[in-house]
Amino acid sequence: MSALIQSIVRQAKITFLKKPCNETEVNKLYKLVQQLTAADVGIGDALFKRLPQYPAPVLFIPVYDHEDFTITIFVLKQGRRIPMHNHPGMTGILKVLLGTARVESFSPIPPPSQSAFSYFFGKKPKPGTYALRHDPISVSASDDPCRLAPERGNIHEVLAGDGPVAFLDVLAPPYHNGERDCVYFKLLPDDENSPNEKCFLREIPAPEDFWCNTLSYEGPTIEEN
Repeated sequence: MSALIQSIVRQAKITFLKKPCNETEVNKLYKLVQQLTAADVGIGDALFKRLPQYPAPVLFIPVYDHEDFTITIFVLKQGRRIPMHNHPGMTGILKVLLGTARVESFSPIPPPSQSAFSYFFGKKPKPGTYALRHDPISVSASDDPCRLAPERGNIHEVLAGDGPVAFLDVLAPPYHNGERDCVYFKLLPDDENSPNEKCFLREIPAPEDFWCNTLSYEGPTIEEN
């Protein structure tokens, strides 16, 4: 019997072969990821105990890279975050494996209409995007995976609160410099206390408090087939 992560890779190849991906196949992949545990990918509490030896706030463990998708494990130290960022044109599944994550998501929406006069003579809009803000959720290993799509939940921030957290990410298609760049955002102060409301997310440079150390994947061997 093949390892669960092998089944996930196999289904991901089927799911993301055709563009756009078929929702039925995405659901099959989701149900497999739903079953995943930390032990299935070779991580455990011992990894959390080693966190102080790494200088970065986040650990990055590449599990599987494919031209159509990537599977990655992220490990966040207590109180650290993956800053608010987008996934342009991507479909994603996020499964918490250890600890608890606070996830806040936004769905991009069209900008308000702008008259020709205000466009040419008014203030030029700053780089960013309009979005619908969703209520933050707490997600642990016993919870179902989170999903993102090109139109819903495509922008999010992931925070480790009272302790470290590890989660697995399936993303398709992968980020690609110049074609699908990762853009970071900041919620404007006037919009910080308005869940489930329209807001404007200001585009910002990559935050200086976010960087990663890369670790090798130590889970079951994934065969090419």
